[in-house]
Amino acid sequence: MIRFASILSVCFISLLGSCQNANPAEQEWKDQLYKNLALVGARNWIVIAEASFPAYTGSGIKTMVSDKKSDEVLLEVLDILEEEAHVLPRIMISSELRSVTEDYAPGIKRYRNNINKMLPGRQHFELMSRTINSLIEDASKQFNVLVIKTKTALPYSNIYIELDSGYWNSESETALRKKLEARDAANRRQAGDTVLDVPLAPVPVPNPATAPVQPNSAAPPPAVPAASPADKLPVLPKDGGQPAPAAPPAGDKAPGIAPPPIKDPLGGKSAIARFS
Repeated sequence: MIRFASILSVCFISLLGSCQNANPAEQEWKDQLYKNLALVGARNWIVIAEASFPAYTGSGIKTMVSDKKSDEVLLEVLDILEEEAHVLPRIMISSELRSVTEDYAPGIKRYRNNINKMLPGRQHFELMSRTINSLIEDASKQFNVLVIKTKTALPYSNIYIELDSGYWNSESETALRKKLEARDAANRRQAGDTVLDVPLAPVPVPNPATAPVQPNSAAPPPAVPAASPADKLPVLPKDGGQPAPAAPPAGDKAPGIAPPPIKDPLGGKSAIARFS
């Protein structure tokens, strides 16, 4: 009896161990998620992907494999995330999923219903799959992305989770920025009013009558009127006499010396009287 009990205990322990190790892939991605949650934070991503989801080669992307369906993995991931207080999941669903019918994808209706049951009370969005994939590609260049590939074989069934701060979300940040901008605007207005209230000192205008005379300053020379063209014209003759010569320029006349007499080559006679 004791031997039978010992054998039964060994079998039970072996069976329990085999059950725990029956699906090591499940425990692997869960352990990886727990380990990364202590390091990651806002702007990191978790993708619960369908079976045909492409494998990214970016250094910031970690791909895990699960034997469960995407809706089951989503429920477990949300439970793990909500145990942590520093992150908040923001769920994104492809908007094409709403239009896929059972004729082309059997089981899609049940899958949609299961997903929709988990969305109320949580932040969730619907975006085109092309837009979400672009967000993932951009995020993988700077942040970590954990991809969990599932056994789901339905089109547009990928579930994208962007992690946000659990104690400071985008709404809090927007409210803070508006408050800071209003305070800065009030400070600028107050600074402008202070500048305008300062009285301006009058600028003194110098008075020429009371201005001091410099001791070594020389008086400016009197202005010399400019010569006009009429001053250079010859004087017209009077009573048939010879025209008076033009006065030499002031610069050619030596001071105190009379100009030399001008000789008449005709001796006071006109050319007609001389040859008559």
